[in-house]
Amino acid sequence: MLRVIDDMSGADTAEALGLPEQTVKTRLFRARERIKRELLAHFDAQPEAAYAFHLTRCDRVVRAVMNKLALMADRTDA
Repeated sequence: MLRVIDDMSGADTAEALGLPEQTVKTRLFRARERIKRELLAHFDAQPEAAYAFHLTRCDRVVRAVMNKLALMADRTDA
């Protein structure tokens, strides 16, 4: 969590946890592998399904962002 979510360096994470930096690297590697295995198991070992690109969802998000940006631009023009 500290390395990935809190964006801490390996050295800072090791210091915070009182562990050698190599242990932090090993645990992060193992955690990523476990997440990968869990995802593949959830998607019946079909990696293409786990990483599918959902174009319609992306379009919806882009549309919402563009609308908010337009509203912000209107406010600054007024």
